Amino acid sequence: MTEGQGDLLGSVIVLLSTALLLGAVHFASTTVDKRKVRWLTTLSVILSIAGVAIVIVT
Repeated sequence: MTEGQGDLLGSVIVLLSTALLLGAVHFASTTVDKRKVRWLTTLSVILSIAGVAIVIVT
C-alpha cells in the first residue's frame, strides 16, 4: 500500500466514523434504545482510532 492509498483509506474510515457519530447524536435526541446509541458511539470511536492509526502507519 502506498502512502497516498493509506492516507485515503484512513481518511475514508475517519469520515465514516464521523457519520456514525452524527447518527448516534441524532438517535440520542429521539426515542431510540440507548444501547443502540452506545454501540454506534463505541463503533465510531474504534473506527476513528483505526483510521488515524492507518494514516500514521502508512
